[in-house]
Amino acid sequence: MWYMVKCIYLLLSAYQIRCGYPRRIIGNFLCKSYHFLNMICFRGFMAVPFLFELRTLMDWIWTDTSMTLMDWLKMEDIFASIFLLKCSRYVEDEFPQPRGIKKSTTSKYLLGGGVLAFVIAIIWFPLVFFAFGNSVGEPNPPTDVTVKIRIGPFLPVYQMSAQSHNIDVFSEADYTQ
Repeated sequence: MWYMVKCIYLLLSAYQIRCGYPRRIIGNFLCKSYHFLNMICFRGFMAVPFLFELRTLMDWIWTDTSMTLMDWLKMEDIFASIFLLKCSRYVEDEFPQPRGIKKSTTSKYLLGGGVLAFVIAIIWFPLVFFAFGNSVGEPNPPTDVTVKIRIGPFLPVYQMSAQSHNIDVFSEADYTQ
C-alpha cells in the first residue's frame, strides 16, 4: 500500500515538473485579494515571531534576483505595509464611517474591551497557569543541610551537617504545638 502511494506521489511530482509550477501558487496566498479576512490573517501571520523573516529569507534564497538580502527585506516590508493599507482602504469603502462623528460607546467598549481583555489574558495566562499547577503548594523538603556559626573571620565555632535520612519532616500539627 505504501509503495502505491509513493508511486502516485512521484508520478504527480513528475507531471508537475513537466507542466511547470502553477502560477496561482507563486507568491503569498494571503495577499491575493484585499478583503478584511485577508488583513486579519496577514496580521496574524506577521504577529508570529520570525515567521515573516523566515519566509522572506527563503524567498530571497530561491528567487533569481540582483537585490541584496537587506534590500529584499526592505522591499517585503514595504509590500506588507502597502498591502495592509490597501486592505484598510477596502474596509473603509465597505463599511463607511462619516467624518467628524464620534464612535459609539458600544463599539468602543466591544472592540476596545475585547482587545484589552485579550492583552490582559496574554499577560496573566502564564502566571495563572503556573499558580494553579500541581507543583504549587507542595512541600519540597531539603536533602542536605549545613549550619556553620562563626565569629568574624575566624574558624567556625559550631558546625553541623545533616542529610535526607536525618532530616525530619514537620506536619501541620507539629507546627501548631
